[in-house]
Amino acid sequence: MDWADGEYVTLLSADDMLTEGAFGRAVTLMEKHPRVGMVYGRQLDMVDGQPLPPVANRERAAIVTEGGVWLARRCREGVNVVPTPGTVLRTTVQKQVGGYDAALPHAGDFEMWLRVAAVADIGYIRGAPQGLYRIHVASMSQEVYRRPLADVQQRKLVFDAVFDRFAASAEIGVDPKRTYATLASEPLWLAARAYETGRTAEVPLQECEDIARDIYPSIESLRAFRALSRRRRLGPGICRRTQIFIGTAVVRWARNRLWWRRWKRFGG
Repeated sequence: MDWADGEYVTLLSADDMLTEGAFGRAVTLMEKHPRVGMVYGRQLDMVDGQPLPPVANRERAAIVTEGGVWLARRCREGVNVVPTPGTVLRTTVQKQVGGYDAALPHAGDFEMWLRVAAVADIGYIRGAPQGLYRIHVASMSQEVYRRPLADVQQRKLVFDAVFDRFAASAEIGVDPKRTYATLASEPLWLAARAYETGRTAEVPLQECEDIARDIYPSIESLRAFRALSRRRRLGPGICRRTQIFIGTAVVRWARNRLWWRRWKRFGG
């Protein structure tokens, strides 16, 4: 990125690919909207040993979101919605915000996207996937995800860096407590789900609670902690045999499905 001297720059790992037309779609959008500093879209997964996935180009009208609005939304949800393959940045913006933070080897891209949104608008390509991401057992991301709860810990470090950079939360319009409460709820719901499915021997329950408390010390105020406490009192046998919490499990599943559908259509 330090060497880049063209008008636009993209980051592409050696084992990933771009889809046909990815550059054209991104550049066309940035030419039309000079305040857009980054354009991204969906990615498809390439799994080792399997054929390449079909790439359907159902291009729809792209979406442009004001950078501050996009940044605040990411802080509220606590999730990275930007795949690296096929993401294109305006070089002047990339130079302005700088590159990867060496202290974040597993989530540096997410933190960098947030810095971009602090100074520029964000574009999202609808319909046509922008990149292909290779899934293989030796990849760095797979090594992170193999360790339970690693992803939420890495995202916590990202938001630590973001809130340190924007010392006054008013700068991004988000109370950091809300972000950390959202992150802390993830391991707590993971533990709660273990009681519902009878997998308490497989899921590190105490680690889930410890990590949640490290992220958000007042976990007792969280709905996820109260849900976990109810399941803990009943025990995994009753929770699984009676399926007493099936209603809340279905609601969580439905909300997750709706979120992913929204991400595919609108970029998060």
